[in-house]
Amino acid sequence: MENSISFPKLTFLELKDLQNLVKIYSRNWMIEFPSLEQLAIENCSKLKVPIVTSTSMDAMADGSPLFSKQVVFPNLERLELRSIEIKMIWHISATAHCIMNLTELTIEGCDNLELLFSSSMARGLKNLWHLEIQKCKNIREIIAAENVKDMENSISFPKLRFLKLKDLQNLVKIYSGNCMIEFPCSMQLAIKNCPKLKGPIVTSIGLDAMADGSPLFSKQVVFPKLEELKLRSIEIKMIWHISATAHCIMNLRKLTIEGCDNLELLFSSSMARGLKNLWCLEIQKCKNIREIIAAENVEDMENSISFPNLRFLELKDLQNLVKIYSGNCMIEFPCFMQLAMENCPKLKGPIVTSTSMDAMVDKSPLFSKQVVFPNLVKLELRSIEIKMIWHISATAHCIMNLTELTIEGCDNLELLLSSSMARGLKMLRHLKIQKCKNIREIIATDNVEDMENSISFPQLNFLELKDLENLVKFYSGNFLIEFPSKMQLAIENCPKLEVPIVTSTSMDAMVD
Repeated sequence: MENSISFPKLTFLELKDLQNLVKIYSRNWMIEFPSLEQLAIENCSKLKVPIVTSTSMDAMADGSPLFSKQVVFPNLERLELRSIEIKMIWHISATAHCIMNLTELTIEGCDNLELLFSSSMARGLKNLWHLEIQKCKNIREIIAAENVKDMENSISFPKLRFLKLKDLQNLVKIYSGNCMIEFPCSMQLAIKNCPKLKGPIVTSIGLDAMADGSPLFSKQVVFPKLEELKLRSIEIKMIWHISATAHCIMNLRKLTIEGCDNLELLFSSSMARGLKNLWCLEIQKCKNIREIIAAENVEDMENSISFPNLRFLELKDLQNLVKIYSGNCMIEFPCFMQLAMENCPKLKGPIVTSTSMDAMVDKSPLFSKQVVFPNLVKLELRSIEIKMIWHISATAHCIMNLTELTIEGCDNLELLLSSSMARGLKMLRHLKIQKCKNIREIIATDNVEDMENSISFPQLNFLELKDLENLVKFYSGNFLIEFPSKMQLAIENCPKLEVPIVTSTSMDAMVD
């Protein structure tokens, strides 16, 4: 019983789909894996605890850790555990020495697991760069605080680049202690379907009394170089505190929010100004969100907000979204970008509200002069209750780079654009308009003088008009409409579309 077993050159060990495996070894000897770098255990339902049995361990309760002191992995770099019936992986008093070289840790389907590791072990994860925890029904926290003294120290993951928490039904906190949790490296964070993770994700004595409106991220969790953030199906009302500074998200490049039904707003105007690197923003299926950016004070009204690198913006299935921003300042999107809005029934127009606009009637355009998209390339609007997209007097400057335009299910829309704006669509290649019940014409004439000029779509190669019950004319003016490029034309179920589709004085006498 005093001997050890060593596998000096073993670098990879995988145990998978072993339905009756109970132990790796049933004696009391030390099992050494001095060179092991990757360990994967999956679907070994009877492999409980510990994986090595000794006489003294036989009496241990089911709460025994998977790895005891008799199993040594000093150089373990990658660990994957899937569908294992364990309550603990390491003993709460284990030292960080056994995982100090760990770079990747994946835990999935371990339903009895209640916590991942102690705070002292967490401090030893200096090389960890990938942490993924999924489908563990009973896990309540990731890091367990050990004692009162522990509350005074910080925990840092200096190399962590990817953190994913998914389908953790009972996860309440990442850490229940009071110390700072630091993620100093550029990283991606994804949290999905963790219904009890409300906020903040770190609990302290002072935070215990906070109401349910607490933000998900408190000052104790620091992501100075966070690049990608995904939050899905989280019951939170706020992500960041309304007074948080832009410093914590200044490196954010991609932000995806989906199915967070209690969320009412995304960030404050001061935080929005810090999003200089954001290039992708997706917000979907958040029932209660009313605005994206919240104005903070009167002074804020005088400044502009710019998203200099934003290339993609999608707003989808937001039942109560009224505005992107309720302040009065200019919102600028100077970069080449795509904009998609779908099923936002209360987003009528304008998407930015100011004091002077409060008296505007429902005919207000979706895009006002306060929202600038000089390099907009692709625009998709679906199921939006708007009567106008742009103001009739808007200039072509705001859409001169548009290449694709799709409008679908906008039943209140009566016309698409003015003739002056249409002349600016020199880059438009794809135009699709479907299921807009009240649209009567695509291009509206501006004035009498306008009748003498022509409109050309030099690059348009696809035009589809479908299910437009009240469409009468493509254009009611008197000039030439030119489509010089080779193109596809599809017209379907437009019962009131007369011929010709362009009307002029000289054409009035033409028969139907």
